[in-house]
Amino acid sequence: MRVTFVMMIISIIVNSMAHICLKYNATSTAALAKVNLSPIRFFHLSPFFAAALLCFATSLVCYAKVLERWNLNFAFPVMNTCVYLVVGALSFLLFSERYTALQGAGFLITLVGLTLFAWR
Repeated sequence: MRVTFVMMIISIIVNSMAHICLKYNATSTAALAKVNLSPIRFFHLSPFFAAALLCFATSLVCYAKVLERWNLNFAFPVMNTCVYLVVGALSFLLFSERYTALQGAGFLITLVGLTLFAWR
């Protein structure tokens, strides 16, 4: 149980980092489009894009190990909800993305829902 929990945490963290790397890559690509470098070619050259692929692959391996012990109907909602919350928080902190009060309430409701769902 403990190893499975650790694998889930690792999967959530690296999956969230993959999304952050893709955002950094997208903002870099948008800036390079202004200097006429093909955005599609830049995706293959970018270290952020490569890091995102590595993070997604790592997350996939860890998540597959989680599924060996946990039911899909439990692991999938927990994984996706946690990634949603982590990426939302990191986008606020790293990219200064702002949320409305209603979106903030949605984050809190999601957190409460996850707590109730995962309660055993």
